[in-house]
Amino acid sequence: MGGLRELAASFVAPGPAGVAIRDRLRVSETDAAVLREVGMFLGSLAAGDLAERSRQGVAHDAAAWAVRKRELTGKSSARWAGSITKATHDQQGHAVAAGRGSRHRRRRQFAQSARRPSRPRRDVKPLV
Repeated sequence: MGGLRELAASFVAPGPAGVAIRDRLRVSETDAAVLREVGMFLGSLAAGDLAERSRQGVAHDAAAWAVRKRELTGKSSARWAGSITKATHDQQGHAVAAGRGSRHRRRRQFAQSARRPSRPRRDVKPLV
């Protein structure tokens, strides 16, 4: 039990099995126009969903999420609706967390400045 373990023979790990494409898509002008239109359409859906989610505030539950997803599904597809509502949910969560952090930081800074003694600086002459 107290001895050293036996080392196995060394070997080379296999490389990645998938294919990574590190290049831009080369699309025709027509395809580029279609992609722009689709992007603007989906972006408008996402912006509307974020606005709706923001109006709901903290009173948000799975039923409200399902209603928003159903409304988006009527305008796009179930897959896009799910993706948009999830992204909106994540974005709202990040915004709330950032707001909490900012408020906490301001409170901490205020408390720190309140603890400082209020005595005059020695290097500044009083205005008399």
